[in-house]
Amino acid sequence: MITKRELLMIHELVQNGCAIILQGHGHMMNLTVPDEVNATLLDWLNTGKGDRL
Repeated sequence: MITKRELLMIHELVQNGCAIILQGHGHMMNLTVPDEVNATLLDWLNTGKGDRL
């Protein structure tokens, strides 16, 4: 599993990227909390940043 530190390091390396952490969720969250994942992805697609940081 990727750590928060590793995710933030990747975020700094990816141009126009955005690190978004859905607290309390891990592997397969697109199956366990699909509405939250979809809303976060739509925020990112619409704004380039997302509002759920």
